[in-house]
Amino acid sequence: MQSLKVRDGFSLVEVLIALFIFTIGILAIANLQYRSILHNKSAFDRTQANAIASAIFEELKRLPFDDGNLTEVNGDLDAGRASAGTNPDPSAADHVFDPALLPVLNSSYQVDGNTIIDGTGRRYQLFWNVQQDVTVGTAGAPTPFCTIKLFMYWSTPLGRNHLEMTAVKYNNQKASL
Repeated sequence: MQSLKVRDGFSLVEVLIALFIFTIGILAIANLQYRSILHNKSAFDRTQANAIASAIFEELKRLPFDDGNLTEVNGDLDAGRASAGTNPDPSAADHVFDPALLPVLNSSYQVDGNTIIDGTGRRYQLFWNVQQDVTVGTAGAPTPFCTIKLFMYWSTPLGRNHLEMTAVKYNNQKASL
């Protein structure tokens, strides 16, 4: 007479506990995947912004030294810049992107007023400040130059992003005699 029963298989409670643990793991993996997609999108947006800003920056460096886009208005290179927790104020900057004055992007991107729109519909604000200066060169002749500081702002699902670029442009044009 054998009184011990042989158990084959799992009880319902054991199966439910295993499914619960499996569900928690799947949810964690799904969350990681979602965050990965958001961060990849953010990196793509930053790359787009960098490409747009670089194109404008190269155009500004190519302009003649006395071009209107290189005039100093307020002398503050950080004018219009957003401080922590605030929005940028492009109207305080020396120059705001104007497609009529800088047509370099008109064939590559959509433009809505002073806003640049990329192929995904992301909207970018672009403005810059200029600070004129003169140094005395080695031959005693003045060498004019200007510092250009460019700002670009855009929004993503992860929040507001921005980039800044700064360069010095020398007036390398020979004076006419």
